[in-house]
Amino acid sequence: MAGLGGLGAGTALVLASDRLLGLAYERLRPQIERQVGRVMGHPLRLGPYRGFGADGLVVGPSRFLAGDRDASTASVEEVRATIDPFTSWRLRTLVLDLSFRGAQVDLRRNGRGWWWELGNLPPGPEPPRLDLTFRLLEPGSVRLHGLGASRGPFRLEATGEARLRTHERAIDAGALVRLPGREGSLRFDGFGRWRDQRWRAQLSPRGLPVAAFQPLLPRGGPLGPRARGPLEGRAEGRFALDLVRGRPSCSGSLRVRGLRWRSRNGATPLTADSLPLQCRGQELAIPSVDWRYGPWKGVARGRVSSDRRLAARLEALPPPGHPLAAAPLVALLRGGWSADGLQVQSLDGRLGGSRLQLAGRLGSRLDLRGDWRFDPRDLPATARLPAWLQKPSLGGPIALSGTPADPELRLSTRESAPLPLLGGPWQADVRWRDGLLELERLTAPRFAASARLPLAWVGDRGLVTGPLAARLSLNRFPLERL
Repeated sequence: MAGLGGLGAGTALVLASDRLLGLAYERLRPQIERQVGRVMGHPLRLGPYRGFGADGLVVGPSRFLAGDRDASTASVEEVRATIDPFTSWRLRTLVLDLSFRGAQVDLRRNGRGWWWELGNLPPGPEPPRLDLTFRLLEPGSVRLHGLGASRGPFRLEATGEARLRTHERAIDAGALVRLPGREGSLRFDGFGRWRDQRWRAQLSPRGLPVAAFQPLLPRGGPLGPRARGPLEGRAEGRFALDLVRGRPSCSGSLRVRGLRWRSRNGATPLTADSLPLQCRGQELAIPSVDWRYGPWKGVARGRVSSDRRLAARLEALPPPGHPLAAAPLVALLRGGWSADGLQVQSLDGRLGGSRLQLAGRLGSRLDLRGDWRFDPRDLPATARLPAWLQKPSLGGPIALSGTPADPELRLSTRESAPLPLLGGPWQADVRWRDGLLELERLTAPRFAASARLPLAWVGDRGLVTGPLAARLSLNRFPLERL
């Protein structure tokens, strides 16, 4: 009986202690919500008291609401809170450990580019003294909204923890991020010291599939819908991003192995065994990458800086015996990114003595203008033409407009040197659109012509032509020119 009485007394004591803890929690909840919410920059709504166990006080569904400066939110099914009274007394700081189950985070970037803005701490050397540790007891769901061409959120799973020390104005975080249903992972380690305005994020991918990030590409772009074709490859390496007093910088390197990309309607992939990416200071660079596209191969390199300036060089080597080129094709690009796409300062393409120079804009709309110069001797196919057609070098203005999915190309030439057939100065205007090449006019003394030729790039077949339709107009044309 004594034993039963002791058991009953113990049970009553536990129940009484549990009720006291519940009452104490209810009294402290508004203060905790206010202080933590103020630090996090988002109103905190703690759930009901659910009891006390070996791993702390248990609280039901809780959430951070949208803040004043961003619309991101977070919710959990359960919170386990532990206060370290001895460390709190020793440091004169509330040391609080918050562990979560069933976490869901919705991140929405604001106009300043931040996903989650912490609250403004009061000025002075002594903000509220809080030492908060946030820990995920199981993988949490993270959804990033408004990225690239994806209409829905970009989904991640993360495990890790973060520690926020308000009196030191410091935050440290570490997490292991995975993509649902995919192999590979990304290790994230970061810290912030907002007293000194110093922030760092270190990212370490391990076999991370690059295809998962294809939906993050912008909706528009020079490639248009073609960029949505299959993409393969895995990233690994380590790099760090720093932001010190508003000035960004980076360090480290990444490498994408087994890169393969195919346009939406193509069968031949663009491949690279290894694509290196190096980040140093305020510049991200591809030092050199060997690529292959069917029988074509070449080398590419480029760099982009934090001020969105871009420079790139592409060299393409045609296969032996190709009718359109024998020498390497070289393209040099300089420009900068903007909200409208790529602002092209100069695009210089060269093939032997032939040259193309353009400037303008590449994006959801195309607007490139410049000049071209063509030497027929640069094309092996012209070797079969009469000698008088191989000698003259042609040139004139060129313009590219429309959209990536529906481009329009116009070029013209005005030549004062007469051709034997035309017998004097001549001029021509050419237009290509919707798979149709049109010689809108070719005029010379006593001679005029126009023509239409179906001409389109069809997947792996390359350039495909159709029947030629031409019209000639002769006015007392001297037959001796023939």
